[in-house]
This record gives sequence, C-alpha cells and structure tokens, in this order.
Amino acid sequence: MKNSIALFLLLCFSYHSIGQISQTNIDNVKNYAIARVVYEYLKEASKEKNKTKNFDAIKSKLESNKISSPMTLDTLRALLEANGFKNTKLVFVDKLNDIQTDPTANPSEIANSIVKAIYDVENVALKSSAANSIREPLLKEIESNLNSGVPTKPVSGKTSSNESTQSGSTTEETKEPKSNFLSLNFNLWNHVLPIGLSLLFFIICLVKFGTVNGRIERRKNEITDLGHKSFAGNSDRDYSRLDKKIEDLRYSMSLIQSDIDFLKKQKQEKLENNSYSQRQEIHTPIPVQNVASKQPESNTFYMGSPIENFFPKNSRSNEYKKGLVLYKFFQTQNQNEAQFEFVSDEETIKHIRSNSMELVNPACNSQNSPSTNTNTVRTISKGFARFDNDRWNIIEKALIKFE
Repeated sequence: MKNSIALFLLLCFSYHSIGQISQTNIDNVKNYAIARVVYEYLKEASKEKNKTKNFDAIKSKLESNKISSPMTLDTLRALLEANGFKNTKLVFVDKLNDIQTDPTANPSEIANSIVKAIYDVENVALKSSAANSIREPLLKEIESNLNSGVPTKPVSGKTSSNESTQSGSTTEETKEPKSNFLSLNFNLWNHVLPIGLSLLFFIICLVKFGTVNGRIERRKNEITDLGHKSFAGNSDRDYSRLDKKIEDLRYSMSLIQSDIDFLKKQKQEKLENNSYSQRQEIHTPIPVQNVASKQPESNTFYMGSPIENFFPKNSRSNEYKKGLVLYKFFQTQNQNEAQFEFVSDEETIKHIRSNSMELVNPACNSQNSPSTNTNTVRTISKGFARFDNDRWNIIEKALIKFE
C-alpha cells in the first residue's frame, strides 16, 4: 500500500510538471504583448497629438519587439520616458505590469487573460482602432508560443530597425497551424492523462487490497488452528490431572476403609475380651495371690495413619497388623509421652509409592523422596508424641529415609 501511494504521488507530480507553464515564459509573452499594443496605440495617437517625431524616434526599437525576444517593461518604460511620452503612457505601462495569471491554466486561458487585461486598461480598444485590430492575431500568437513550450528571451530593445511589423505578421501566419496542433495535444494531455492515472491507481489499489486481504485470511486460519491445538493439548493435561486426582481419592478412601475395618475388628475383640472376662469372674474366682502378681500393660503399641498433626486414640492397636498399622510407639515412664518410629511392610510401601503425603509427611521428615525402587523405610531418628484429650499430639517428627 505504501508503494502504491508513493507511485500515485510521483505520477501526480509528473502530471503537474507537464501541465504547468513556467512563470518566466508567461512574463515574457506578457511583456511582448504590452509592447506590441503600446506600439500600435502610439502610432495612431502620435498623429493626433503632433508627436510624430517623438514616435519616429522609438518606432524602430518598438518594431524590434518579437515574441521570441520580447522587450522588457523596464526597457519600454525608459524608452517612453526619454522620448516625450512620460506623462501619457507610463501610468498605462505600470498598470499592465500588475497583470496576474495562473501558471496551472492551459495556454488558451493564459493568453485570453493577458490580452483581456491589456485591452481593459484605460479602454485601449475604444481609444485606438489600430490596437483593436491586432487583438485576435495577438491572442493566437501568444497561445501558439505557450503551446510550443519554447522559452522566450527578453531583450533591451536594441535590435535592427529593418525588422518590420509585416515580417512579424508573416511569422504569425506561419506558426498558426502549429499552434492548433499543439493546442490539441495539450488538451488531450489535460483530459486523458488524469483519467489514465486515476485508472492505474485504482488497479494498483485493487491488487494491493486483494494481497492484504489474503494475508489477513491466512493469519485468521493460523490463529484458529493454534487455538484448536492449544485446546486439545490443555484438555489432555486436564484429563491427566483429573485421573491423578481420582486415583488419590480412591487411595484415601481405601485407607479410610482400612481404618474402619481395623476399628471394627478392635471393637469386636474388646467385646469378646470383656465377655470372656465376665464369664471367668462368674465361674472362676480370682485368688488373692494372683491379683498381687498381675503384670502391668505393655509399653509398646501401634498406630495407623496420622491426621494432620496427631494420632487419634481409636487407631491404636496392641498388635502389629500388616497393612493396617504404620507407626510403632514406645511409651516412656510417663505414660502420657512416647517415642515412635515408622514401620513398613509390602502393603505400606505400595501405598507410599503412589501417595506419601497422607501417610508420611504429617509425622515424618524424609531425607529423600520415594521412587519405584523403594523397598523399605528406615527410621534415622524417632519422633516424639504426647497424649492429651484422647489423642497423641505430634511434638517432634521422626526422621526417615526411603531405601
């Protein structure tokens, strides 16, 4: 698009340069026309005012004024002032010097504006029949010169007096056909060139628009494809995370179910033990000596998985049960305090490989992470717990290592 605009501006500039006539050329043909009209006017007026001698003194110089080498206004003014026409025609010349024309107009319009302005000053056409008689030939001569594009060269008026007005007329007649032909060519440029340039610019814009539109469509398709691919990739990752979450939940449920089964079994054993003790008390009285010799409870017991930072009292087991207990407790002399260590077997190792967070991290710090090759868990240093309000609170975590 930028290239199209640059080309269009270049063509417009070229067209402007072709159609515009230089101001210098316009000024020169204007000077020629002024000197020509002044010549005809003075030739007639000098007879009426008895200034024939004055006119004869400048006649040859005025006749040397040609459109190819026009007399400048400064030269014309000095000539009139030096030969007794200071008070009659200098004001007329000064007014003609202020004629303004548009360089961008065509030769016919410029020629008409110059001639009309000259003849409008002080009603030259009404005062001089001779000046009025050359109006149409002068108009055609100026238009022909502007159409030809040949620059004119101003002179000081010091040319040979042998050149006559008649020779100037012959030149005008010879150049008239050329003027018509060049005027036709100039008008053709004025009408056809703008249309051609507009059409060319329109075609370039269409081609560029089609190219840009195609690029936009391709980018849209690429963005759509990327969106589909990204969605598909994200969906696969989302499904993978969901599957992992489901597996973790299933494992947690299995642990809870294991704790429930363990508690049910423990409750059943206690009920059976209580029933057996009651039957023994009824049928077999205990001797006094046997009461005195009764041994205290064992200071060692087992616990299941911790909850946050404590072990619930109901997860206690006095016996080691494979797959159901994870920690072994050693009570101190103070029955409300105990040390503990991690106890592993095949079942607990299997659970640890898939989810060590719920089983290990609440009660242990580990030196490493479990892997698929983990076979056992070794306790480096025991943890410490204190019994309070029906639960064993974890005071200090155990240190373990997966091996």
